[in-house]
Amino acid sequence: MIAPKLISLLKNPSSKDLAIISIIDGSS
Repeated sequence: MIAPKLISLLKNPSSKDLAIISIIDGSS
């Protein structure tokens, strides 16, 4: 699921992951 994925990204953020989050957040 996306929720645990986001939690993992928050714990270990990376440029790619942050970009993906931005896209997802913008689409919401």
